[in-house]
Amino acid sequence: MRSRIAHKTVAALCISLAACNDSRITGGERFDEFQTPQIALEKNIGGDCSGDTFPSNLPGPLSCCQDGNRTFHTTSNASGAGTVLALRGQGTACTEADGVSTNCGVGTAGPCFNGPCGAHIEWAVIAEEAHVFYPESKPAMCGYEVKNVIEVRSGVDWAVGSSHAKPEAFADQREHSGATATCPYRRCVAGVPTL
Repeated sequence: MRSRIAHKTVAALCISLAACNDSRITGGERFDEFQTPQIALEKNIGGDCSGDTFPSNLPGPLSCCQDGNRTFHTTSNASGAGTVLALRGQGTACTEADGVSTNCGVGTAGPCFNGPCGAHIEWAVIAEEAHVFYPESKPAMCGYEVKNVIEVRSGVDWAVGSSHAKPEAFADQREHSGATATCPYRRCVAGVPTL
């Protein structure tokens, strides 16, 4: 009798664990014991951007979502063809990739990883159409979409003519507002932001 109860308990526990293992975590994504749940990876809470990491001598972003130390933003392409979508990281102004060392900029061995306004480009593309928006499936995320990539400037291997969206396609969701660029600095001189 005891053995039968133990077997039923073990079977119930296995069924329970299997159900948990196959449960929906966020946005319909499943995980198993060999994968990290998406919810643990997505700690971002997107909101409108501050203009303090955008150089004031350039036009500010048309649409921008800030997620912690990252910004997803759109700008007009200087040539007039298409729109730029970029992901930028933020750190300490005029520092190397470690975010601490300042042996960079004018008068040193090379440029700073984090520029004079504290930002660096992680990836950037030019596309016929670009949007940064509040996604309905994951409202806390910075949603983006590019349609018909014209040129990849850096950081991704998207094919010309392709379209990409995260976490969902843009379909007239509310877009993030732009920001007024307010950072006065233009360059790094030996690790110091200067005008």
